[in-house]
This record gives sequence, structure tokens and C-alpha cells, in this order.
Amino acid sequence: MLEAVESRSAIHACVNLFEHKFAIGGRKISGLKHGAIWQERLGVWGYFSESGRATPPEKYWNVFGQQPARLRDNMLVEINPPGTGKNLNRQGVLATDEQGHRWLLHQGRLHPRGIRITEEMFDTVAKSKRVPVRYADGTVASCHRVADLDRPAPEVQDCVAAFVELCARVRIHFQLGAVAQDMFDRVSEAEGSSNPEKQGAYNVPPVAARTAERRHADIWHALTRTLEALDIPHSNSRFGRYGPDLFAQAGRNRLLFEIKSDATASDIQRALGQLLLYEHLGGETCKKVMVLPGEPPLQIRKALAALSIDLLYFAKRGISIQFDQQTVRDIIGKAAPRTQRERRVN
Repeated sequence: MLEAVESRSAIHACVNLFEHKFAIGGRKISGLKHGAIWQERLGVWGYFSESGRATPPEKYWNVFGQQPARLRDNMLVEINPPGTGKNLNRQGVLATDEQGHRWLLHQGRLHPRGIRITEEMFDTVAKSKRVPVRYADGTVASCHRVADLDRPAPEVQDCVAAFVELCARVRIHFQLGAVAQDMFDRVSEAEGSSNPEKQGAYNVPPVAARTAERRHADIWHALTRTLEALDIPHSNSRFGRYGPDLFAQAGRNRLLFEIKSDATASDIQRALGQLLLYEHLGGETCKKVMVLPGEPPLQIRKALAALSIDLLYFAKRGISIQFDQQTVRDIIGKAAPRTQRERRVN
């Protein structure tokens, strides 16, 4: 039985400790109000609304995701403790164990667009066991552990990233179905705690890294807008920590998209490896789509076609990125549903 942390000052100290340990080794990325912390080695970002505040606030808003772009649209979970006392409507919970370690926990309710995931629904996917947390008035809440805040910073970060990934899989289950969730589970199990690359596409000097990241984010956002216009459900998390940028589902067709902002030989080889490897790890046949700024040489296109790789090109119009909807339709295939406008016309 854990004991809930209820005093305003103690909660504030825990949240400050949480932010401090999550931030170590990370870097700021733009978004929301004052920017979020991006942990590149884990592929997870966190935003702390009360960052740097010296006095305890009335409430906290701590949100996390995996896509370092359009953060408000790509939040996967909020871990918000109350400012003081007990508030079981807030999903974040802080508590201490018998050794005096301070724990961050979550009650397991999520609110993705269009659906409310209850605690019971969350537990159909989560394999971790809930632990009881007792409040001063005798109330007992049943929560999932997120992280022991008194452990070293890398362990705290690893645990937070694992919980964010769990929340992504829960959301996938209820938004895209059990088969899609099974695919994400298999990928997660295959990756384990490995770190096969250091996000090589961005392993360049700091200014260039930020430029490359923004460009990649703009392409990703334009692609998701195109899919949404065609009513194609998609995830807002990567397909695995090191896998393709986007998973989508059109009827029975499952699609993996890997985006490259350049089309060098190295970019194409990396994209090819990610698409082929992660399709196999996911355990289901997918349409594999390589997203590029222009056509590679003819022999490369023929080789990719022989490997069942579809090519999708984006166009840059001023500062905006655009995709041709008909081309996307052709790649997706006949399983693509009609748009809302088409349904109204017909």
C-alpha cells in the first residue's frame, strides 16, 4: 500500500523533481506555450506547464507524446496530479512507499479524440498490475506505476517512455483495433530496450538538426492532413521507437509510411530497411510507402518496386508541404473510404 502525497509543498517538490530528472540529457523543442523537452534517445517528449515556477500552483498540466511536432495534436497522455489534497478526477497521482521513495502513478483514463478510455478499458491492454494508494481520509485509489522519482534520471526517463508507449498502444487498440495493437505490441517486444541508432537522420550539428527536424515535422503534418481529408485513420505515434514514421489503416489495408526530407542514397537505404524490418516485426502484411521530395533514379525506382515499396512524393509550395490526394488514393487502394464531401454529394 502506497501513501498518497497530499500537501501542496510536497506535491510541488515531486513535480519539480520529475521535470528535473526528465529534462536531463534532453533538449527543448518548440510547441505549446514555452516548449517541451525532447528525449531523442527514447523518442518521447514531455511538457510541464509550470516549468520554473517557484511557488506551488493550483493545478498541473504535464503532457507527453512521441511525435515531436504539432504537440497539441500529438499528446498521448496527461499525467496531472492535483495541486493539493485528493482529486481523483486528476489522472496523475503521487505517493510514497515504505522506503520513502516518491512514486508517480496514473489512474489509467485516456481521452483521445472521439473516445473516452475508461480504467477498465485501459486494463484490457495494460499488462502491469495496479497498486493501491491510500489517502488521508481512508480512500484507496488503484493506480498504475509510472516511475520511482527517487531513482537515477535515466531510469525515470526509461519508465516514463515505457508508460507513454503503453498509452500509445492502448489508444491504438481502441482507435484502430486489436490487430493494429497486436502489431505495435510485437514491435515493442522486439525492440525491447535496444538503441540500434541514435536517430541518425538528425545526428548533425545543432542548428542543422533543428532545421531537419522542423522540415520532417512539416512533411509529417501535411501527410496526416491528407489522410484525414480522405478519412483514413492513423496513429499519432511512431510504429516502434525506431520504426516508420506513421501507421495508417484503410479498410483491410495497413500502411507504413517512412518520411525522408532528402532522397540521398543513404536516406533511401535507411527508409527501405525501416519499412521491411518493421513490417516483419509487426507480423502483418502492410503497404510500405516511402515518402520523398522527388523521384530517385530509374534503376532505384525499379528496385524499390520489385521490393513492393510504393513511392509518394511531396511538393513544397512556398513554406507549405503538399501531397496530391489522388496519388495517395491510388497508393492506398480501393479500400480507402470516401471523404465526407463525397458522401454528401452521393
